[in-house]
Amino acid sequence: MSKRSTMLLAGTLSCAAMIGCGNTPQVYPTQLLRADGSPIYVEDLQAIVDDNTLTDDEKAQRIRELGIEDEELIRAILGV
Repeated sequence: MSKRSTMLLAGTLSCAAMIGCGNTPQVYPTQLLRADGSPIYVEDLQAIVDDNTLTDDEKAQRIRELGIEDEELIRAILGV
């Protein structure tokens, strides 16, 4: 195997390893948690906010079901 091929293979394997290890989102001590203790991620909230089939009241209810109870925070998330 040539030096170039070896370097290409090493680079490819390094990238694959970084991609595989980077899929677990970071959990922070001050992160909002669901009722079951699992973290609430921005992606969870974004999916609700972007769902055009839901009314603002239905979106607010879905956010509450995630475990966020602060009405001011819910209004801020929804932008209303």
